[in-house]
Amino acid sequence: HVDTEEDARDALEHGTAVLAHTPFAAPLTDEGLVAVGEARTILTTISAFSAVGRLLDGTLDPGDPALGLTPAQVESWASVAANPGLLLPGWAAANAEWTEVVRGNVAALLASGAPVLAGSDAGYLFVPHGTALHDELDELVAAGLSPHEVLSMATAGARAALEIEGGTLTPGAPADLLVLEEDPDVSVRALRAPLWVVRAGTAY
Repeated sequence: HVDTEEDARDALEHGTAVLAHTPFAAPLTDEGLVAVGEARTILTTISAFSAVGRLLDGTLDPGDPALGLTPAQVESWASVAANPGLLLPGWAAANAEWTEVVRGNVAALLASGAPVLAGSDAGYLFVPHGTALHDELDELVAAGLSPHEVLSMATAGARAALEIEGGTLTPGAPADLLVLEEDPDVSVRALRAPLWVVRAGTAY
C-alpha cells in the first residue's frame, strides 16, 4: 500500500511486486511514472477515495440491499451521510483531493502502458465488498479505457496476475461464467444485473 511515488520507489527497490494503490498524495512526475510502471502489477483503487464523496452526495445509498450491509452498518453510514461532521476534520476534503489526483495518475499510467489492474480496496471506509469493484470499473471507463479493455483487465488480466488458470470459453476451462442480459462491451454497467452466475458448472 503506497501513498506517494517515493513510497512506490522504496517498495519496488526492496522487492515488492504488487502496488495495492496507485500513488494518490500528489501527481506522478515523469520519473515517478516510469518508476511506478516497473511494478509487476498496480491495483487501481479510485473508488476507495471517491466513496466518501459518493456517500455525502447521496450517490452511495447505505440502504441499497445490493451493498449487503448489516443493519448496524446501514445505521452507521447513514449517520455519517446525514452529519459529515462525524468524520475526522478535513477528511472529506482530503478524499476529494485524493480522488482527483489518483484519477489523473491512473490515466497517466494507463497511457504509459503500465501493468494496471482493477482493485477496489473493499472493506475500507465506505467501500463495500462486491459493488465497489463495479464502481471501480466505471472509474476506469471514465479514465479512458473501453468497456472491453476494462472487462479484460478485471477477468483474464486478474487471473493472469494471480496465476489462476481459465478466463476463456474453451473446452476444459473452469466453468465459471457470468450470463448477462445486455452487452458489457457496450457498457460495463451491464455487469451489475446478471441473469445467472455459473460457478463450477452450476447455475445460480
